[in-house]
Amino acid sequence: MYLPKHFKQADLNQIDRIIEQNGFGLLVSTVNGEPFASHIPMLLDRVEDQGRTRMMLYGHVARANEHWKHWQGQRSVAIFQGPHSYVSPTWYADGGVPTWNYAAVHLYGNLSVMDDPEALSELVIRLSDQYERNRNDPWVPDFPLEMLNAIVGFSMSVDEIQGKYKLSQNKSETDRRRVQDALGRSPSNVDQAVARMMSESK
Repeated sequence: MYLPKHFKQADLNQIDRIIEQNGFGLLVSTVNGEPFASHIPMLLDRVEDQGRTRMMLYGHVARANEHWKHWQGQRSVAIFQGPHSYVSPTWYADGGVPTWNYAAVHLYGNLSVMDDPEALSELVIRLSDQYERNRNDPWVPDFPLEMLNAIVGFSMSVDEIQGKYKLSQNKSETDRRRVQDALGRSPSNVDQAVARMMSESK
């Protein structure tokens, strides 16, 4: 993605945070020479390998989704969109043009098909736990093996990370504060989330 240096986010803790809070992402690769995207929940792991820390990304699609048949060995990108908000030029002290403040993470790497029932079971349990654990009545995974036959998983060995926090860093401190205040007063929870990110990123 287009990544001016003043918007670059290289803090891996912030990268992890965006993915954990916005784990329903977009996996993009090619199918028969054409771009193809699947909207799916994904999990990020850090794995120690011969003294180095590797990032691994996991997810799955329905077996009926033709996407998985083209995964093996293919370099792909997983896209995670964090909070995002419209920014009005009326918020600037001296005017300007409309724009958008947002956070996004792109992970690149080669895909491997994961079709082993035991590995798929572990993946489904982990994904379920991530979204069920804070519920008052969490669902406990209990499914017959046949259900796992209906999905195909993947692992991605991440070799490139692009993080972008476009939060008015290219504006004056006055304009940045005015944008943050306007978003913070908005009734939208997403706008308020962007305002918090602006405050935390100072």
